[in-house]
Formats: sequence, C-alpha cells, structure tokens
Amino acid sequence: MSADPAPGPGPGAAARPVVGAAALIATPEALRWMQRLVLLVFALALVRDLLPPNGFSGTVLLFDYEFGLVRRGLLGELANLYWGKTVTPGEVFAVSAAMSLLGLSALLVWLGRSLLASRETVLLALIFVTSFGFAAVVGTTGYMDMVLIALTLGAAATDPNRASGLVARVVVTVVGV
Repeated sequence: MSADPAPGPGPGAAARPVVGAAALIATPEALRWMQRLVLLVFALALVRDLLPPNGFSGTVLLFDYEFGLVRRGLLGELANLYWGKTVTPGEVFAVSAAMSLLGLSALLVWLGRSLLASRETVLLALIFVTSFGFAAVVGTTGYMDMVLIALTLGAAATDPNRASGLVARVVVTVVGV
C-alpha cells in the first residue's frame, strides 16, 4: 500500500495569497510603520525604565587600580579621568547613564541592522522590545553589562580573521573578567 501525497499545491504552484490581518502588515508602508513602532517602544522603554544607579552599581564605578589589579577596576580607572579625586552622586549618575546609553545604542544599531529588514523580523524585534527582559536590561543603569553588550556587539561586527577583530575580542574578554 503506497502513501498518497499530501493534498495541496504541487511543485511550481503559486504561493497562497496573504489574507486577513497578515495582508494588512504585508505592505511596504505597513513595514515602515512597524519599524517606527519598534523605535517608539524602544524610546518609551528608555524613558520609563532608565533609573538612577543603585548603591552597588554606583560603587562599582569607584573601583580602580589604586591598590593593585582588581576585578572591574578598568571602568573605575577610566572614570577617574572624568571626575578626579572627588566624586559627586551626579557624576556617578552621569557616567552610569552614559554606560547604559552606550549599551542601549549598540543594541538599537544591532536591532536596526538585523531585525528591521522584513515583516517577520520586525515582529520579532517588537516582541523583544516589549518583553520584560528588555525592560530589565534598560533598568540596570550603571552595571557593566551595558558596556559589555556594546563591546560584544562591536566585536561581533568585526572580522575575526583580522587584527582589529582579534583586538576587539580580547578587549571584551579583559573587560568582562
């Protein structure tokens, strides 16, 4: 007894037409509106969830290499160039916000290059920016994770077979440790 082929169009047959709600978002104009929606939700998440740094993330910026090599001291050492010997809470917030915005802008560039090209990937980007995880990432103001996100996305964009790609990967490893 032989198996019958599944019913439906055979090879070379025309694809099924898009109907219903899918037809509304299949047009180029709808794709542009969805891309704008992703950017708007991204911006609203920044406004809603970007918070002042908590006590721990603020103190991480105070670690430097004054007493020898310490974990996470590189950013503190670089921040010392900005604020010198004394630190105000406003300066800690400014550096924390700059770190967060650096990581989030790298994430936005990655979203723009990778996920805003077609209808399916725009929907994926919309799910991403409306998720709890994205809100949590935006709310972690001052943590080194945002710098690592920026450095990792930058390293991933380089060619690993060239010296610049190797240096980028080494920088991610050194800063991450």
